Amino acid sequence: EGKEIVLKLLADADVLIHNYRPGVPERLGIGYEHVASVNPNIVYLQSNGYGPDGPGAHRPSTHPVPGAAMGGVMYQMREELPSKIQDFDGLCLWTRRLMRANEVNPDPNTAVVVATSAMLGLVARQRTGMGQQILVDMFGANAYANHDDFLSYPGKSSRAMPDHMMHGLSPCYRLYATSENQWVFLALISEREREKFHTILSDVGIQVPTVEMLEENDSVLEQALELMFKQQDADSWESLLAPKGIGCVRADRTTPSDYWLHDPQAVALNAAVPIDHPHWGEYKRHGAMVNFDGEYRPLKAPPMAGQHNKELLVSLGYEPDLADRLEASGILYRE
Repeated sequence: EGKEIVLKLLADADVLIHNYRPGVPERLGIGYEHVASVNPNIVYLQSNGYGPDGPGAHRPSTHPVPGAAMGGVMYQMREELPSKIQDFDGLCLWTRRLMRANEVNPDPNTAVVVATSAMLGLVARQRTGMGQQILVDMFGANAYANHDDFLSYPGKSSRAMPDHMMHGLSPCYRLYATSENQWVFLALISEREREKFHTILSDVGIQVPTVEMLEENDSVLEQALELMFKQQDADSWESLLAPKGIGCVRADRTTPSDYWLHDPQAVALNAAVPIDHPHWGEYKRHGAMVNFDGEYRPLKAPPMAGQHNKELLVSLGYEPDLADRLEASGILYRE
């Protein structure tokens, strides 16, 4: 009875996205061949950890695995891991670094590829009149996200890696401690910026490394800039450099969560908006990433599992009380 309802729902669907491992949809009666027999125009997207074939196809995949395998962790926290057994404080430090390095990437990378692939499937259907099966795997998605280093060829420049304290990628692109126990982030990308940086500081009598030194990527320049930035607090450096087009800003004002929830700029962008959840009540969720027609449209809370069972069944022509019976029998699930 449940399978009949699912196929009836899919008969009029544009897209089906699932992340079952290979073989599971077929056992449930919703494999591509079965679904296409009732709706040949459907865009059927299957997202797995390791793809549909090969010895790893049936293995489960969780968020950190493809991120680690595709190198995202090492690019965020440097290639060198501690070679000696750590004490408790050291273990906490490296665990925290590993977690932060891998936490933001693998699932969102895959989500972007899944959404893009589904949209491409719809465009292809619009142009050809044909639906199709689309296969996405987390390894491929994260390889795409790291494509700049996933591809290798003779003469390719090495990727810049963080320093041993993970303050940045080079002396001219990193965090620096200032006076008053504060921090700034310096970003001198081009030769013009490095020359301007030198001129601004020289004009106010601050001893600064030469332009030639600023071109070097070495510890001597790093130490010279460390000593220089210690002479003033972060706000003073930002006030001196940022208004003149130099990338140098205070980097310790707030935590990411405080910024997104309370910073005036984030508030003006509706980055976090209050919504009412049917179970958790009022809380803040991220705002709309894109506004159409220049107008902000409030977002709703994410639905709970089964929240729209009754509406969906009625839209398919079933009686409203069928949802209650199917939920009671375990055919339909509802939180």
